Amino acid sequence: MSEDEKGSASYHPPWERRGTDLSRILSLSDGIFGFAMTLLVLSIALPVIYTVPGDPGADHPTLFAVLSQLQGALAAYVLVFVVLASYWRSHNLLFTYLRGWDQAVIQLNMLFLALVVLQPFLVHVITTYPGNFEAVVVYSAISGLTGLALCALWSHATSHRRLLHRRIDDEGIRWLRTALYLSPAVFGAAIAIAFVNPSLAEFAWLGVFVIQIAHVHRARTRRPGSDPVDARPAGERPVPRTDP
Repeated sequence: MSEDEKGSASYHPPWERRGTDLSRILSLSDGIFGFAMTLLVLSIALPVIYTVPGDPGADHPTLFAVLSQLQGALAAYVLVFVVLASYWRSHNLLFTYLRGWDQAVIQLNMLFLALVVLQPFLVHVITTYPGNFEAVVVYSAISGLTGLALCALWSHATSHRRLLHRRIDDEGIRWLRTALYLSPAVFGAAIAIAFVNPSLAEFAWLGVFVIQIAHVHRARTRRPGSDPVDARPAGERPVPRTDP
């Protein structure tokens, strides 16, 4: 087949809004994740110290005493940063198995990114109103919706395997689908807990990391030495991985 024939076979009219080049989608996504993660640090503000000029006898707090007041803000920063890192990893893993995109992929990815950029605002909310019922519900709801947007993207891509490489089998599809739903499930549980104890609901957010680790460990235990989402049909040649 000539080069012109190959080009014609892969041609899609512009109104179909389809393609196989995922580089610009991934570049935009990585840039937004990096920007959102960087903005998280703005939620950490040094407390204002009021001193009396010219009064050597005044009891001025030490730097360590001032920094100790930032424990809540630092904890929220670490928590939300790791949540974003978890979503970035899931996003990166998902796109590893896509061979192209269509209009729905663009729309669902944009929805996902629109929710991602709200995270710096959300960390400011939970540090300003620690243990507050409304703050816990708002953070949990938006973070859960972020995960559901990624679930919707994967469900669309796996429908009839329309956008998937053959290198992932049905078991791998199910494993990744379950992994994507775990975070929204934890945030949904946190909302339920908040009706009883908002402070306890904040600790429930840590379940995102615990349950994800357990999910990966269970898959590796069942299939020692294999990547739970890197299964291929028998006889198919491996495709080089693009993720680290």
